[in-house]
Amino acid sequence: MPRKKRSAPSAPKVVPNIQPCKATDFRTLYVNWMQGSFSPFDITLAVGQTRPTGPSSFEIEHQANILFNPLEAKVAVVMLANLIRVFESNFGEVKIPRGMESQFAPPFPTIPETKSEGDQ
Repeated sequence: MPRKKRSAPSAPKVVPNIQPCKATDFRTLYVNWMQGSFSPFDITLAVGQTRPTGPSSFEIEHQANILFNPLEAKVAVVMLANLIRVFESNFGEVKIPRGMESQFAPPFPTIPETKSEGDQ
């Protein structure tokens, strides 16, 4: 009868005790405008509200910048995608109006491809 391999005992999982609390200057923002940027060190979302100032003009009240390290930005993307998926399963698809995609951000800079010796 073949011998079963014994695996090394695993270390017990340590679950950190995290207790969120609100900052003394905590506030809730309603956002219907945002703009993004990045540097080699962080990703920034500028958020605020648009308000009509005339029949075809708007003012943007820039209310805050949210700075993420790249890992937390990626976690936020996954979290928001999951929230939207659950929202849509409860209330129906959220449709982005045609043509609005171009307003999300200017085209991102591209890194030119380097040619290898075989490319001429």
